[in-house]
Amino acid sequence: MVENGNVLFIIHDVYQDDNAFPNGVGYIAAVLKEHNVNVKIYNQDVFHYTNEELAKFLERETFDLIGVGFLAARFTRTILPLCKVINKHKKDAWLVLGSHGPSSIPEYMLNKTRADIISIGESEYTILELLKCKLEN
Repeated sequence: MVENGNVLFIIHDVYQDDNAFPNGVGYIAAVLKEHNVNVKIYNQDVFHYTNEELAKFLERETFDLIGVGFLAARFTRTILPLCKVINKHKKDAWLVLGSHGPSSIPEYMLNKTRADIISIGESEYTILELLKCKLEN
């Protein structure tokens, strides 16, 4: 059983005015909260926060896991610069990528983004194991 820990989910900007909260993040956050894990959401999409603003936020906060989900269409324009900022400011957190974008070509995505983990499939089944591994070294 995992209790405690700090997890951040970053909802990247899709540069639209009509935004919907991603269900997958909601499901995963609910599982974590059921185990008393502190969950924060940094929603660049709704508020159109820049990567520079994200960097300042990451400098003030400390997390065990930082999760980002994306579709492949956003990879070059949005995800690569986002991962660069996260990696520079994540401190000791593990960067976990999920959703359709990284799942089909995980080795390529790990190499390009320097993420620590690619979560394939339903992450609400594996997120607690990932957090437990991180907290227990």
